[in-house]
Amino acid sequence: STSAFAKEDKSMLYDDGCFTNPPFKDMKVCTYGNKQSTKRLALMGNSHAGPWISIVKELAEKYDWRGDTYLASRCYPIGIPIDFGKLGQTYQKNCLSWTARAKQRIVQGNYTGVILSSWSLYNIPGSTVAKSDRIKIDAYKKMLSDINASGTNVLVIRDFPVHERNIPDCVAEKSEPGRCATPRAKALKLDPQYEAAKSLQDLRVRKISINDILCDERECVATMGGLIAYFDHGHLSNSFTKTLAPRIAPEVIKVMR
Repeated sequence: STSAFAKEDKSMLYDDGCFTNPPFKDMKVCTYGNKQSTKRLALMGNSHAGPWISIVKELAEKYDWRGDTYLASRCYPIGIPIDFGKLGQTYQKNCLSWTARAKQRIVQGNYTGVILSSWSLYNIPGSTVAKSDRIKIDAYKKMLSDINASGTNVLVIRDFPVHERNIPDCVAEKSEPGRCATPRAKALKLDPQYEAAKSLQDLRVRKISINDILCDERECVATMGGLIAYFDHGHLSNSFTKTLAPRIAPEVIKVMR
């Protein structure tokens, strides 16, 4: 069924083993395109950056770039301790160390451009959500500025909506896929990395959001043009992501100039 296909409709990163998984002890880097190319592009973030690899790979092959991934599952590269709750201090310490190593490789790696995208879901230890958001924005501003200062152009892709239930399951159950939509206020939270990029207004820090495609003022959809847009509750399907290439690719090309 379409729903069964959607559940497996993920980017090649999963099969290629490109995510540094908890407890974040190693550093997995996957390379696509031309390994010898001096035009280097990095994709950095957590699993919510993952879908964009299909566009990165396509562009790297077309323009003879090298595309490297610096991706962790759950951990997001903000450069300050984040609260993993019951998962504990080891995750917090190792996530921080993974971020420092990934950032160092990007800053020292002669990258022309870097794409950043993350679901910054965990709070900052000892902070309310509102206070956490402010702290996260400031920390991301430092992260983006540091990468930028190394001469690398930055593109932040705003995080996409997250649904309350598994979308392929929902579509399989409902006769009307539209019923799988989630109210906008629940699906779309503030993205501190995107807010940081907005406040920097630097020529070398660009930003883009595709959420106008997925959401109106009232709700965020889970299916579009006959495609199931997610392979679970919160990760875009590979087939749907490819339809976004006309929006994303021109921005990626700009940071690779």
